[in-house]
Amino acid sequence: MRQLRSGKRESFVPYLILLIIAAYAVFLLISTHVEIQEKRNEYEVLNVRLTEVRAANEQLERYLKTDEYIAEYMESIARGKLSYAHPRERIYYIMPSS
Repeated sequence: MRQLRSGKRESFVPYLILLIIAAYAVFLLISTHVEIQEKRNEYEVLNVRLTEVRAANEQLERYLKTDEYIAEYMESIARGKLSYAHPRERIYYIMPSS
C-alpha cells in the first residue's frame, strides 16, 4: 500500500511542474500581446505626428519658393502666434461657458 501512495505523489509532481510552465507561458503571451498593442498605439500616434510635420514642412517649402508666399507666411505667423490683426479689423474670441 505504501508504494502505491508514494507512486501517486510522485506522479503529481510532473503535472504540477507542467501546470506552472503552462501558466508562465500564458502570462508571457498575455504580457507580450499587451506590449504589442501599446507599441501599435504609439506607432499610430507617431504616424499622425509625422503627417503633421510633413504638412508643415511642405507649407514652409512653399513659402520659401517665392516672395509672395513669404508675405503670406509672415501674415500667418503674425495672426496665429502673435495674435496680430490688420488695422480696423476686429477679432472675436469665443469663450466656452463655464
